[in-house]
Amino acid sequence: MVGEVGEVAAEAQSGDVTIVEGASFCVSDRAGDIAANRAQGVFFLDTRIVSVWRLTLDGAPLDPLAVVPQDPFSVTFLGRSAARPGRHDSPLLVSRQRLVAAGLREDLTVHNHGPEPVGCQLTLHVDADFADLFDVKEARPAPRYEVRRHSGGDEVWLSVDVDGRRRGVRVRAHDAEPAPTGLSLSVVVPAQGSWSTTIEVLPSVDGHEVDTPFPVDRPVTDARPVVRMANWRASAPQLTTPSPELRGVLRRSVLDLGALRIPDPDRPGAEVVAAGAPWFMALFGRDALLTSWMALAFDPGLAAGTLQSLAAHQGRRNDPMSEEEPGRILHEVRLGVDPTRALGASSIYYGSVDATPLFVVLLDEAVRWGLDPEVARGLLPAADAALGWVRGHGDLDGDGFVE
Repeated sequence: MVGEVGEVAAEAQSGDVTIVEGASFCVSDRAGDIAANRAQGVFFLDTRIVSVWRLTLDGAPLDPLAVVPQDPFSVTFLGRSAARPGRHDSPLLVSRQRLVAAGLREDLTVHNHGPEPVGCQLTLHVDADFADLFDVKEARPAPRYEVRRHSGGDEVWLSVDVDGRRRGVRVRAHDAEPAPTGLSLSVVVPAQGSWSTTIEVLPSVDGHEVDTPFPVDRPVTDARPVVRMANWRASAPQLTTPSPELRGVLRRSVLDLGALRIPDPDRPGAEVVAAGAPWFMALFGRDALLTSWMALAFDPGLAAGTLQSLAAHQGRRNDPMSEEEPGRILHEVRLGVDPTRALGASSIYYGSVDATPLFVVLLDEAVRWGLDPEVARGLLPAADAALGWVRGHGDLDGDGFVE
């Protein structure tokens, strides 16, 4: 399960800051920057679509002052520019409000606390390597794809083609100009005033750009992740206790479970629960089944979505590489641009000993907790196939126990 992403952005022991929404997430340092040689980046469909994201002011990095967490999918970084020539301090404070989902939105604001207008040059250094999520996480050798890059106006485009599968990303900063490594903005900040712009990261799959859930023409409060989390909080059970410690645990548990809900890409409108943030924001059989089981008392719909999604991907043939077998329930789903980088060299890996019997157990428990009879009847063939795997491939020596 996810840790420390409920009301706050998660901070690993390395000091990195993580925000998550659905199957997308962003990992950066405490200044808000991303380096390609670290386990950082903006990730979409198990692929790193941004590997470099570095903001400089007049050619110098910002001095990080604070990280202000908000929801699991948003955080604000506060930084200060280097001292101006002839001064011991800088009047400029930079705020970077970041939101992640299918892509990323960053609202950049420069505050001038001085008595005079200040001119400055902001440069956003951007790159993408489209590396597989686990190659990044484990710092393992990875293929270097030929990344195409071009820019024009206030945008930079990067894309890659791997065996006919295309991934791309468009980075746009309003009123920016192309720079050798990204985008540049010439800014004059009025005395005791501020200047702001919005930067967007817009991913694409096979030439089709993904609709951003953070439209720049509407307030952030109207964005889909904000609304989705608000609806989840409203539907969660309201529990009261005199213990402040227990209240904190309950509140965090509700928010963490809400942050782990991800859409099923093959079933529009359906949701399942991911295994954990940030590196396991994907469907894992065992994790989804156990979590759905524990949540039956107040969210039986999560079990229904999990069972239907796993049934749709149930094993139907024998494949030694992916360990798929008839009736077997998957271990994990991966959606990266290069499936050969995943376990079993496949987007779906079935090498789990416990997911298949757990599928049958959850279906039984969900029926007891009021699962829609039509949904239950639709799942019976998958349950029969799962039991067939338990008796056959799962028990090769016939001793009555799954190996």
